[in-house]
Amino acid sequence: MLNDNIHGNAMAKGRLNFMSRLKPQEVITLADADTAATLATTGYRPKANALDAYIGFDGATGGFNGTAAPLAIGSPVSISNYIGSSPDDSTWKERLTLTSKTLKVPLDVQAGVPYEVSGPEVAKPLPATPGFQKAYFKAGYGLCAIDSAGAEKCMGGGPTAKTEAAPEDADTPWFTAIHVEEKAAVFSSVPGKAAFFGVVLPFPKITTQLTYTVGGADTSSTTYDIGIYSGTPDGLCTLLAHTGPRPGRSAMTPGYHTVDWKNGAVRLRPGRYYLAMTASSTKSSAVLGGESNRLTFAGGTGPDTVGNVELTISGELDATRVCPTDSYKTAIVPAFVVH
Repeated sequence: MLNDNIHGNAMAKGRLNFMSRLKPQEVITLADADTAATLATTGYRPKANALDAYIGFDGATGGFNGTAAPLAIGSPVSISNYIGSSPDDSTWKERLTLTSKTLKVPLDVQAGVPYEVSGPEVAKPLPATPGFQKAYFKAGYGLCAIDSAGAEKCMGGGPTAKTEAAPEDADTPWFTAIHVEEKAAVFSSVPGKAAFFGVVLPFPKITTQLTYTVGGADTSSTTYDIGIYSGTPDGLCTLLAHTGPRPGRSAMTPGYHTVDWKNGAVRLRPGRYYLAMTASSTKSSAVLGGESNRLTFAGGTGPDTVGNVELTISGELDATRVCPTDSYKTAIVPAFVVH
């Protein structure tokens, strides 16, 4: 690091200067997700991990010009901005996660920017500046936009609309399989591995509970955790809901079981998800109901192939993991009711 002598330059460059002209990379790794790989790599610079926290460069894989360097900031969970407070996971003013960007302060948009944001509104506001659009929330209509001529378009049809979007509530269950074979959904026989199964949710859903059926019981002290992840192939997988570790003597007795999600209600948007299962022991694990020949993008066909994601602790799902690679095939999918 250079010293603090600016040599007469009032706006001198920083004391830390990487002079990078390379491909996208992590320049500063703040939290290493795989220290073992780092220590085992010559030069201590292995391939970046999707679960690292880092500051680096984005952009084309062929490199970039130093006068147009794209900055990248990454985290496996969230990126938070604080003003006037220490990081405490609470007093942030802006937070970006995998599913949303949350603001605790008003959003001010400078005049001349092509999009204006206002709200909450209860009626149609004044038209936008010529050449612009104004976005706002309107009671009974949801998100709306109005142009400079006063033409308004809304995502919702309004209070008198005769048609509605798919309901986003706890009354419409999500069946993850069409047919139920009593002993189809197996746990991984590989230590330290969780079974991730690719599924698609076709409608918005708010869920508080999970129902599953046990065909092969386990009444031992082995703990089981079942959950739902969202993410992209080979990218970050984020745990949205899970039962938490539960002993087989209560969670894996024969028949149907209905349990609450550990952290309460969860809102799911239409899209791709992973059903995840793990057991603390790989011997004499329970077997759940499911389909053994369901078309999917992630999964396996038996105890030795369903384990496709490494865990920190067997029997407990991690908050974040690296999603498995997509592989379109017929494989096992658990028969869950998400409701």
